[in-house]
Amino acid sequence: MIRISTFIFGMFLSLLAFSEQPQLDCKNMPEGSVTDLPSIASGFAEVKCMGGLHFITFKKGLQWLTPDGENFVEFYARPGFNAASDEAMFYTKIKVREVKGGEVIAKWSVPKKRLKDSNKPDKLVEIQAITNRGNKITINFFDNNWANYCNPICHPLYTFRLINDDRSLIKW
Repeated sequence: MIRISTFIFGMFLSLLAFSEQPQLDCKNMPEGSVTDLPSIASGFAEVKCMGGLHFITFKKGLQWLTPDGENFVEFYARPGFNAASDEAMFYTKIKVREVKGGEVIAKWSVPKKRLKDSNKPDKLVEIQAITNRGNKITINFFDNNWANYCNPICHPLYTFRLINDDRSLIKW
């Protein structure tokens, strides 16, 4: 219970710091900003700028939801957890790769702590994104329709579900 309270408090502080960041002009994105993802990830993720914020989010027709199914998950460019920036934040580099074999099992070991009854994945698609301030995030999308987020560490609380708008599982 203390862990969850600490996580929620940390997210609240992060949102407060983030809410005071300078905003982007989404119609005139800064030079060097990423506007799309490599094709390997474009089936379930996209990069958007909306409301002055640059973020990685779910593709139309899909949803990324917290394990309880109550909240959407998106990844805004920001300087770091619980940090503020005096400049507008945006992603400058995104690498995507497909992973198979032992590395999948090693990466699955983190969300598995929270999802004890889930099927073991066979592969994953990893997105690594870097902001204009050098902050790096990693998002691991497992082929069992679960994902987790790392910034800079991976934690079982940072796990979310990939589903279609009708709440069915996506097809890999």
